[in-house]
This record gives sequence, C-alpha cells and structure tokens, in this order.
Amino acid sequence: MILISRPPDVPTPPPIQTLDDDLIAFLQRPYEDGVTTGGDFSIANLAPSNPVTRDRLLGYAYAVYDTFVSRQFPTRSTPSAHTALLLPLLELLHGLHPHNSPVALLLGCVYHHHNLIQRSLQINRHILQHDPDNVSAMCNLGVNLRLMNFPVEAFEYWWRALQLSPINWDILDNMLETFLGSNSLGGTSPAVFDEPTSHVLQTHRQALQMCNFVLGHLPENPVRKEEVHRAQNTFCRRALLLRSLQEVGEWADLVDGIEIGINTLALPRPFLPVDSIRPRKATLDDLLLQIHSIGMSIRDKTNRDISSRDRLLNPRDAFPTASVEYGSLDPLPSPEASGWRMLQPTLLLFPQETLRLPRMLWPSTQGSLPSIAPSTIAEILRDDTEIERLKALTNVATSRLLRTWAMRVQDLPEFQPPTTQDDTLSATVPGSVFHATKSLAILADYLALSLSPTAMSYNDLGILLSSLDTQPSTSRSSGSSSSGVTTGHNLSRVYFEAGLEAEPYNAHLLTNLGSYWRKEGNYEEAIRYYQLSLTRNPEFAVARIYLERTLEEIECAPLHDPGVVLTPLAGRISKEI
Repeated sequence: MILISRPPDVPTPPPIQTLDDDLIAFLQRPYEDGVTTGGDFSIANLAPSNPVTRDRLLGYAYAVYDTFVSRQFPTRSTPSAHTALLLPLLELLHGLHPHNSPVALLLGCVYHHHNLIQRSLQINRHILQHDPDNVSAMCNLGVNLRLMNFPVEAFEYWWRALQLSPINWDILDNMLETFLGSNSLGGTSPAVFDEPTSHVLQTHRQALQMCNFVLGHLPENPVRKEEVHRAQNTFCRRALLLRSLQEVGEWADLVDGIEIGINTLALPRPFLPVDSIRPRKATLDDLLLQIHSIGMSIRDKTNRDISSRDRLLNPRDAFPTASVEYGSLDPLPSPEASGWRMLQPTLLLFPQETLRLPRMLWPSTQGSLPSIAPSTIAEILRDDTEIERLKALTNVATSRLLRTWAMRVQDLPEFQPPTTQDDTLSATVPGSVFHATKSLAILADYLALSLSPTAMSYNDLGILLSSLDTQPSTSRSSGSSSSGVTTGHNLSRVYFEAGLEAEPYNAHLLTNLGSYWRKEGNYEEAIRYYQLSLTRNPEFAVARIYLERTLEEIECAPLHDPGVVLTPLAGRISKEI
C-alpha cells in the first residue's frame, strides 16, 4: 500500500541545514503521548511558531522522512542521528499549527510507519474536518482502513479521492492491489490471469473499470515526467486485464504505453526558437523502422570492414557514426511498398551493439527516452540520484511494454518466418503497418534489452534468435565461427551467456543454454547446464524433462556418430537420476 506524504504538485519547502541546539535538546526530552516533559523551554520563544521557519522545518522533516523512512530520495546532507527527532518535531509543529495540512499529513505518515495506526487514522480525519477535499488524507485513510481489514470503507475513501483527482497513480495502485493483489501490479506475465474463475473475472472487470476511469482522463491531464512510468504500467495492466477478459484494446494499450515513453511530453522551450515547429509524434512503427535502419548500417559496415570477432565486439568498429533523430524522421514508407511490410532481412546484432541502440536513436538526450528528457534549466540542475532513478523506472516500464508487445506478436496465429518473396503469408500486426514476423519481434526485443538489460530480456532474445533458420537472410558475416557466418542459432548462445553474467544462476538461462549445446550435439555441456539449473531450482520441470530426453538420446545415439559427444560424465549422471 502507498502512503501519500505530500500532493505531487506541491513542492517541498527548502529545508534548513541544521537544527538549533536548544530545539534539539527540547525534542530529545522524554515525551509521552506527544507531550514533552521536563525543562523550562518556553514554547512562546520557539522558532517553529514563525510560519517561514515552520515551512523550513517541515522541509527538513521531509528530507529525513524521504531518506530514512520511505527511502525514496536519498540525500547525503541529512544526519541519520536526527531520525529519532522526526516524530517529536512533527508533533511540536502540529501543536503550534493544528490546521496546517502538510504538517498533519506527514505526521500521519510517520505514525503509520511507527505502526501507530489509530493515531494515523485520527490525524487524517482531523485534516478532513478543516480540509474536506484533501485527496492525500483520503488516500492515507484508505490505507489505514485497509490495514485494519476494512476494505469496503477503504475503497469508498479511495474512490472519493479519485473522483477529485482522476490522474492519481498512488490511489489507483492501492485500489488495484486491493482487488488483484500486489503480485499483479509490476509484472508482465499473464500467468496470474490464466483460466480465471467467475469470481476472478468479476474482480478483473472492476479493476478494468478503475483503469478505464484514470486513463480516460489522460487527454485533458498531461502526464508529468515523474509519472510517465506510472502511466505506462497502467496501460500494461489494462492490456493484461483486457486479455484475460478476451476484450479488444490490448494492442492499442501496449502501443500507447510505449509511445508515451518515446515522445517528448513537454517542449524544451528555453532551447527552441519561438517559431520552431513542434516535432511530430513518433510512433512505434517509426521506432521499429529506425532500429531496422540502424541495424542494417551496422550489418553492412561489419560485413565490409570487420574480419574478426574481436573487432566486431568493439562498439567503435561496429556502429556507424551518424544517426537520425525523431524530430527529422522521414515519413514512414507506404505499407504497400515492396519489402517494407516484413522488415527483412532479420537483423543479427551482438549484445554490445544492442546496448548502444538508445544513444543511436536519441543522441541529443544521450540515450534517454524523450519523454523524460529535461526541458527546463531547473530540470537540468536536478539531483543526479533523482534523475537516474526516474530514468531507470521509465526504462523498465518501456522495456516491459516492448517485451509484452513482442510476445503478443509471436502469439498471433499467423506468426511465422517468411518463406517466400510473397509477404502476404503473415497477418498484419494490429495497429501496425508491419506483418507478424520473427524479425519484427526481434526488433522490439532489441530495444527492450537495451533499455533494461535484465536476465529475462537476454533470455527472450536468445529464444527468438535460436529459432531462426540459417538461410542468408538470417545470417551475418563475421569471424565468430569457422565458416565466417554468424547465425541466429549460434548468436543465441552469446545472449544466453550474457544473461548469465547479469544473473549467474537463472534457471531459464541455464536450461536454454543446455538446449543450445544439446542441439550442437555436445551432450556433456548440455547435461552440465541442465543439472546446474536443477541445482538452483529443483522444481523446474522443464530442465528435468530436457535432461531425461538428453540421456535417452545418448543411449540411442550411434557410437560412430561424430556429432555426439559421449563422456564418462553422461554415464555418471544417468546413474544419479
């Protein structure tokens, strides 16, 4: 559950750097039930009675809270020893300014984190008595009521708050977590929605209505940079809900979520001429075509200039020096134009090349997604840790949407690799001019990996690449094999191994790498990786099935077959099974 310590549009007051020694001594005195005891310190002489000093002390309290309680925005200047002063300081400020909502709101959050739920409930109700439309207090009341096992009452407060503030992702997340559970909020896997019961379907419909309510208000409420990833996650959740209910709109939600990330939401006016033309909106089709164009340049350059794998893996040699940015993109070729609907040939990029795609696509923002690029001097001067946190969150959300979109392309019944020059064999992807091919899914997965290089991103690409055939359209000249040709199959090994560098004991990657060696006929390596996978996850059924099949193949393999590697290791493992 998410507590709101301050409304998103209200800036935090500038904090003081240090507390007055007398005030520290006063706050450190023993206190019970919020009443300080002992000493002759005069409250009339307290600096917090001054509104300006009150706000600066409140800013200091926010800095302590954000650093050591919510741990959202680390700041190096806040002394950790002052965390014990947070509660008495806020109680003092609230006593001096009982109708100041920001003070009471933060005090309610601190009460909550100290597990003083009744006090948190009381302070938020106190806020609503003199500020009846305070959305943050309603949200926090709902959180406390939900924790006290009053979900209906909590929902009533959240729904009332959402009607006053339709674009409020914290409230929506709390409502969705109540209906769907916390596991469904951040993931992309539709597994939680497989074969739902009638009760689950009803719950999904209610959750879908909440998402519809919030996303329906987006046109008149532009998304703030800090909340781009929240909007993207909501589009992804609604897409999963639509899929579980077998309703239309899933494709549009995935595309809309991706395009929020790749488009600039606020024009950088300080850096553009007054009469400058607004850059046209970039679409997902634009993005995929641009990645394909960059990849073709890489392929042509490496095929022409690079004679060894060592040079191929050097980004300076692998990448062309020029790129095109969205503001100057040429119009997308007509869908009827020959060759464009399939985006062939399939690109084979090494991980080092893939990871540099963002800088090639958006050089002016140094690879950052345009949606979160700084547009004012103040944004440029923001704290580096906050900028990096925002960039990481948006990259992850965009990557999640791209991976989900790529999986949906592969789910299409007509999905198949091109087998002839006639590109009418595959169906057009909903909302796109392109047809459903492995090439298209691979392009989306390339960018997804480059934005968020996780173990499962490497795994997705490795699986797709391993399924490619070895015809010229899916191969690339290099020094990576004895024949001088890199195919999707042998490139998949590079991605599986790169994924294991990110997560050394990932059972999926270990199993897939075992399958790679099994296909190569190296049963010793295949068995080794299958066993490593089972060591990390003994319940991983896929690895056990593949291991058993491999052992069966060894028993049936002709002894004279040069493609089969038989060693004493295989026999030893067979006995262990």
